Amino acid sequence: MKTIYKQIKSYAENRLKIQLSDELLNKIANICKVKKHKKGDLLITAGEVVSVSYFVLSGLVRTFYIDIDGNEVTNYFVFENRFFGGSYITIDKPIRYNFEALEDCATLEFDRSNIAEIIRTEQEFLLIYISILEDIRYKGWFRKPYFISRQRLIRSGLEQFCGKEDFMSGQSIYRDCAA
Repeated sequence: MKTIYKQIKSYAENRLKIQLSDELLNKIANICKVKKHKKGDLLITAGEVVSVSYFVLSGLVRTFYIDIDGNEVTNYFVFENRFFGGSYITIDKPIRYNFEALEDCATLEFDRSNIAEIIRTEQEFLLIYISILEDIRYKGWFRKPYFISRQRLIRSGLEQFCGKEDFMSGQSIYRDCAA
């Protein structure tokens, strides 16, 4: 529980620039579950009505769709300290993308009914939820350059989704795969 508490606090302070009360941090930590996923697992399948949102604690997730010719088209990557999944609280709407673990992952799983309840009771959380949605929508998951170790690049298979010309020599790569 302490790890979840610290991770949520760090995300709120460093990514969203929001200070959370200890009471609200405890409530948030109490409504999520830690889930483990193996490399290659599909966490969400396109067409599903998703009732959960995920927060990546560790690992790497790829989101993709199948085009009309049957090809997988990767549209972005979700790294640690990012949310993905169902963002609908009040409607049942199928998700358009598949989400696949490119590495073994640990995530926090938030059920939308729990999120809806905490939004109804905690004004502070409503502002946080809006900030999370804006973070996802406007800052993106992998819309800014990241440094990725060459070992992680090989282990996750990420190099197959970005062209070889995008990689620099040395220990790390620098690439904006959503460009």
